[in-house]
Amino acid sequence: MAVAFAALAWPAAALTQYDCVVSEFRSSGADPVFDRRNKQKTFEILRKEDEFVVFSKSEVFDDSERRYAIHRKGTLDVVALSQNAVSHYTLVMPADPNGDVKREGYFEASITTQSNFYVNAWFLRCIN
Repeated sequence: MAVAFAALAWPAAALTQYDCVVSEFRSSGADPVFDRRNKQKTFEILRKEDEFVVFSKSEVFDDSERRYAIHRKGTLDVVALSQNAVSHYTLVMPADPNGDVKREGYFEASITTQSNFYVNAWFLRCIN
C-alpha cells in the first residue's frame, strides 16, 4: 500500500486510474504453478500525460511499481516502454479506453516482459 501513496504527490487532475485483472497469462516457460500464480495478479495503471505508472499486486510475488514512457500514441492504441539491465517491458492499451468501457464494460490491455531467456505476457481486463 505504501507504494500507491507515492503516486498521490502528482496533481490529481493529471492522473487517470485503471484497475485491471488478468484475463490470460502466457510465458515461455512450462511451469503451471508459475502461470497460475501470475493469473492471480492484479494491476493498477495510472496514466499521466507523458507516462504510465503500473503497480502489480500479488499474494505470492513481491508487489512492484514500474514507470513506462509513452513511445507512441496511435489512433487505436498507446504503446509505452520501460527497461532495466535485464528486461524490456511493454504496455499496450487503447488510445480511448473510456470508449471501450462504455461499449463493453471494460477495456483490454497487455503487458509483456522480455529478456534473452524468457517472455511473459499478461492480458488484462481493466475498468476505471
